[in-house]
Amino acid sequence: MNYLKWSMTFHCVIILSLINAPILGCPKGDKAYELLQYSKAIKEYEKCLKNNPNDTYLLEKMGDAYLILDNSQKAGEIYKKLAFQHKKYNPVILKYLNTLYLNNQLDAYQKNIDSLCIKYPKQKEIQKLKSAIILSQHEDFTANPVKFNAQEADYSPVLYGDKIVFSSSRPTHKKSDLFTGQAFSHLYITDTVSNDVVAFLPDFGLKFNMGSCAFTNPGKKIYFSANDKSHWGKNTHFLQIYESENINEKWSKPQLFVHNQRQNNNTHPAINKSENLFVFASDRYGNSGMDLYYCTQDATGKWKQPTRLKNTINSTGNEVFPVFINDSLLIFSSDGLHPHGKGLDMYKTTYRKGKWSEPILLNEPFNSVADDYGLCSHDNMKTGYFTSNRNQAEGNEDIYYFAQNLLDSMITTSSVSEPVITYISTRGTLTTEKGEPITDANIIYYNTDGDIIAEIKSNIDGSFVSKIPSSTLIQYKVEKKGYLPETGSFATQTGDLISENGLNLKLKPLKKDVVFTLENIYYDYDKWDILPESEVELNNLFDILTQYPNMKIELSSHTDARGKDAYNLSLSEKRAKSAVAYLLGLGIQKERIKAIGYGETKLTNHCVNGVTCSDEEHRKNRRTEVKIISLE
Repeated sequence: MNYLKWSMTFHCVIILSLINAPILGCPKGDKAYELLQYSKAIKEYEKCLKNNPNDTYLLEKMGDAYLILDNSQKAGEIYKKLAFQHKKYNPVILKYLNTLYLNNQLDAYQKNIDSLCIKYPKQKEIQKLKSAIILSQHEDFTANPVKFNAQEADYSPVLYGDKIVFSSSRPTHKKSDLFTGQAFSHLYITDTVSNDVVAFLPDFGLKFNMGSCAFTNPGKKIYFSANDKSHWGKNTHFLQIYESENINEKWSKPQLFVHNQRQNNNTHPAINKSENLFVFASDRYGNSGMDLYYCTQDATGKWKQPTRLKNTINSTGNEVFPVFINDSLLIFSSDGLHPHGKGLDMYKTTYRKGKWSEPILLNEPFNSVADDYGLCSHDNMKTGYFTSNRNQAEGNEDIYYFAQNLLDSMITTSSVSEPVITYISTRGTLTTEKGEPITDANIIYYNTDGDIIAEIKSNIDGSFVSKIPSSTLIQYKVEKKGYLPETGSFATQTGDLISENGLNLKLKPLKKDVVFTLENIYYDYDKWDILPESEVELNNLFDILTQYPNMKIELSSHTDARGKDAYNLSLSEKRAKSAVAYLLGLGIQKERIKAIGYGETKLTNHCVNGVTCSDEEHRKNRRTEVKIISLE
C-alpha cells in the first residue's frame, strides 16, 4: 500500500489545484494525477499512449499511478520496458526492482541487483540493495484469507462480540473514489458462520470515507476515522476521529474526538481493554509522516493532551494502524522502522508504568514483502485476523485469519528445555549534591529490548541492592520526584558483581534557576542539525517536561571558539532553535521553551581563540544547557 493511497486506506481526501502542468503529453491524465484521481489518470494515459505508445513520460506516469494503487504487477511490466531501453543508468531501474520485491520475485530481484552492481559500480543506490533481502523467521502459525473478502479492498478487522467489523470499499454505495476507482470505504459487519456482510453504521451524512474503528468494552461506544467536505478547508478534507454511543441499539450522531487538530490528519483510533489508554495516528506538528500518539485519562476520566510515542517507535516514515491486544500490548505498522522495509510491517510494543518498550518486528506469516497491518485478537495472539495485500497483483487488501499451530508448538515445547536464567547483583547509593541520602527513589533496569527487568527503591540511607537477569547491556533510569532523572548503561558478564559504588549517583534538584547540561547533545562543526545520538537526551528532556506540565525552561546553545565571534553567536542561536524545534515536534507547547544562543562566550575549557585543541576538546564546548525558569 503506497502512502499516497490514503483516500482508501487512510480515509483522506485531498483536492489539489493543477500548477505548472506540462502543455504537451497528456493534459487530462496529468490533471487527474495531480488531483490524486489515479484510476482516472490511468485511463487518460492509455488514451494518449495510443497515439504515442513509446512516450517514456506517459509510461512512467502510468506506472507510478499503478504502483500508488498497489498494482505492482502492472507497474512492474511498465517499468521493465523503461529500465533497460538504453545502456545509460536510468533511475526507473530502482522502481522496477521494487516491484520485483513487492511481487515476491526474490530470485529475480537478487539476480538483477548482482548484475546491476557490476554494470553500474558507481551507483550507490544499487550497491545499498545488495543486502536488502533478509531471511525472516517463521512463527508456528497458519494464515489464510477469509471467505467474506470481496474483490475490492477489505481491511482493518475489529472484533465486536462474536462478530467482525471491518472497513471495505466494496461497491454497495453509489459514490466512488476517483483516487482508486472503487467505492468510498465504509464499515461492515459479518460473522464467521454465515459470512454474510451488511453495512454496520449509517453514513451520518459524512460524504467520503469511514473506517478504522475501535470499540469500548462491551461495544457501547465506537471511535472511527472519517472525512467530510464540510470540515476545515475548501480544498483539503482531513481525516478526523469521531465517536458515537450506542443508545437503545442506535448509534448517536458522531462527535469529533476532543484531540483532533484542525489542519492535520487524525486517524486509526485504538483503545485498551481497561479503556484508560488511547492511541491514534496523526501527522501533526509538521513531522515527515504519520506518527503514533497516546492519551491517558485524568481523575475525571477525560483524555489528557496527546503525547508522541518515542523516536525508536516513530520513525521518519509512517507509523499507523495501532491496535491493542490487551491492556498493554500494542500492535502497529510502520514503513520506516526496518532498514530494508518495502512497505508496511507489523511491530509490537508494550506500555508499562508510563513507558513504551522498544518495537519488535513480527515474524512471518504476520509480515510479508507486501503491506501488513490492522491485526486483532481476543486471546493474546493465539488466533485472530489481520490485513495484507500479499498475493494480490492488483494491490487490493484482504483480511486473513491466523491461528497458532498447536501441534508444532507442543513438539517444540517438549523437545527444548527451558533456558537457564543467570543473575547479577547491582548496588549503589543515591545522594544529593550536598551528600544527603535520597530515600524512596525508583531505580529501574531495562534490557536491550527496552523491557523492564527489575525495579527497586532506595533505602533510608540512599543505598540500594538488586538482583537482575544477566544481559550483555543493562540500561537504567533513576527517578525521584523533585530531582533530575539520571540515565545510563553498563555492560555485564554472567556472574559479575557490580562494585559496591558502581551506581553512586548524585541527583540534581529540579527547582527554579537550576541549570543542567544535556550531556549528549552534540553538533558537527559549523552545523546545527540534531545528530541521531542526540535524540535520546532530547527525548529524556521531553519526558521531564511531560512529567512537569507547568515547567518552563530556557534552552541555550554554545559553540566552540573556532570561527568569528559574530558568526558563532548566530550559529548557536540556530542550534538552540533546532533543539527547540525537535521538542515542539514531540508536542511540547512553544510558550514553555525559550531558545538562546551564547556563541563562544561561555567556554567550559581552555580552548579559547588562538589555542590549539583537539576536535574532541572543541566538541565539549558545543553543548546545550537547560535552565529552569519556573515550575508553577
